Amino acid sequence: MKPHLLLALVLPLCFATVALGDDKADTKDLETGTWKVTNLNKNGKDAPAEILEKAAPTFTFKDGGKLVISNVGEAKEGTYKLDSTKTPKQFDLKMDKNPDKAIYEITNETLKIAIGKNERPKDFTGGADVVVFTLKRMK
Repeated sequence: MKPHLLLALVLPLCFATVALGDDKADTKDLETGTWKVTNLNKNGKDAPAEILEKAAPTFTFKDGGKLVISNVGEAKEGTYKLDSTKTPKQFDLKMDKNPDKAIYEITNETLKIAIGKNERPKDFTGGADVVVFTLKRMK
């Protein structure tokens, strides 16, 4: 798969919208740095590692619920909102017009985000109409 094909897969999902609840602890964790995508599973299929390496997609969480997603040298800003009172924790993101409903979990230096095409995913197993990102905190 060529880098521009990965861009076609990742950017539309990344440029969706995120709006999440007031979760100071999780927000602080996300705002402490940039997260690099180490795995992307779309519709139950993993993107090839060499494509992810070339595209180097990252998520950078900033103060005030701002999010920057970069991929193949392009960057787009959006907003996000966390709600860790739900199980699984909810993550709403807005990169364009319509917000995306997602879930997330942070374990040590790993962040998982599952975004559903039509509805909020219930878990991180992926499948039809679901994209699961696995990200590692960059030092």
